[in-house]
Amino acid sequence: MPETDKVFLNSEEIQRLANTPLGGASGADVRRAFLFGCFSGLRVSYLKSLAWGDIEHNPPQIVKRRMMHAALDSDFLYEALFSG
Repeated sequence: MPETDKVFLNSEEIQRLANTPLGGASGADVRRAFLFGCFSGLRVSYLKSLAWGDIEHNPPQIVKRRMMHAALDSDFLYEALFSG
C-alpha cells in the first residue's frame, strides 16, 4: 500500500479558522464541531455519532465504545466551544 502524505493545520491556521465568521443558521455550530475535531482528534463520523453519554468528566475524556478515546486538555478548545 502506498504511503500517503498527511497535511496538518498549524496553530495560526486553526486560529484564523476559529476567527472566521460563518453565516447561516448552523455556522457557529459547524465552527465549534470543526474545532472540536481539530483538538480531540475525532473523525467527522465519530463527531456525528457523539452523544452526551460518551463524555466523562473526571478525568475529562470522550469514550466511544469500540472506536477511540480522546482526552480533552485544552483551554483553547473550551473557549472555542463555549464562548460566544
